[in-house]
Amino acid sequence: MERLTNSSESYNVLNELDKVEAHTLIVSSEEDYLTPLRDQELLFKKIKNSHWVKIPHAGHASMYERPLIFASLCLGFINVKETTFNI
Repeated sequence: MERLTNSSESYNVLNELDKVEAHTLIVSSEEDYLTPLRDQELLFKKIKNSHWVKIPHAGHASMYERPLIFASLCLGFINVKETTFNI
């Protein structure tokens, strides 16, 4: 774990994010202190065709803390046929 953590400290793909073309779901957690909301928002702004959702009352491990919400978001995103909504 220490080696993995150390190797990720200098790994930066921020300048490559604009090359992502696939629709991308960014699931954030309002109480994530390991990846703060400002960093998550930066991902959203850099990745075109991205969709950003924030899970309330969850931290970095939202898939364990709020599994029903997390799974519903992921499955809904994967299974949706339309990517635009007209109101």
